[in-house]
Amino acid sequence: MSKPVILTGIRSNEEPTIGNYLGAIVPLIDMQRQHAGDYQINMFVPDLHSFTTPINHNALYQNTLNNLKYFVASGLDLDNDDTYIYRQSYIPAHSELTWILDCFTYVGEMGR
Repeated sequence: MSKPVILTGIRSNEEPTIGNYLGAIVPLIDMQRQHAGDYQINMFVPDLHSFTTPINHNALYQNTLNNLKYFVASGLDLDNDDTYIYRQSYIPAHSELTWILDCFTYVGEMGR
């Protein structure tokens, strides 16, 4: 039987805020420590989500690296076999599935 999957991430538009730290980073690390082996944790940096607002691409790149560093510096255990960290833009299936769903999902259907 497969484990429940937790998917979480923090956009790379800016430096993480105290809200990001207390609302996302700390709870994820606590969960990883308290429930090791119970969940598969997929932590990603949703850099494609950052394109919804005007961005500086150099800053986006640096903030992406910084977000990963903050998770690790806060205590995320990278040696845990059930923890995966990745950049959204490195997985082409994200964009491909979005395109497919956009082609077959009408605005009226989304409102229901």
